[in-house]
Amino acid sequence: MSRLRRFHFPVHGLLVLLLCAIAAAPLLKPGYFWGAHDARHDVYFIFEYNRAVSGGDWLARWAPDFSWGYGYPFFLIYGPFTSFLGMLLVRFLGMGYPQAVEMLFAIAILASGLAMYGYVRSWLGRNAALVAAVAYVFIPYRLVEVYVRASLAEYVALIWLPLILWGVRSAFESTRLNSGRSILWPIVGTALAYGGLMLTSNLV
Repeated sequence: MSRLRRFHFPVHGLLVLLLCAIAAAPLLKPGYFWGAHDARHDVYFIFEYNRAVSGGDWLARWAPDFSWGYGYPFFLIYGPFTSFLGMLLVRFLGMGYPQAVEMLFAIAILASGLAMYGYVRSWLGRNAALVAAVAYVFIPYRLVEVYVRASLAEYVALIWLPLILWGVRSAFESTRLNSGRSILWPIVGTALAYGGLMLTSNLV
């Protein structure tokens, strides 16, 4: 036990990863995907982004096949970040479109747990952080987002919220007298996280 204490073995962090993996495990179940509400839409969005990239537009705005083939500027009104990530998985890792969506959900589950763990740990310690991370991943609404609604952009967007709160709190902590901390990096981190939120889902 003393060795574990001396080397700060990340038991809590590993537990978060394990429990997040359990939450993501049903994604491996055959036949799950197409039964979810927006699963087809997630696939269509990634397909359209990939089509735009094939035409040389890496910062896609136009979805060429929507509106009965006339196209419209879908990615100007809907956050393009998850479609961009899905396109990378399809184009560079050779994944199918449904598999890319499932992989993004799995990564988002892990990232959500770790983001909440990091935020709460910086404030209340590891035990509280473990509870908060598990609650953030397993709260029924968020499980419904994955396994019933398949709302990819909204689910991924909620990764950013703990990071924004973490950055804001760190910035306030840095302004305390004699804290000795620079306020620059908390502000930069908060700005990047907020930008990520807006690029992921402008509806959250």
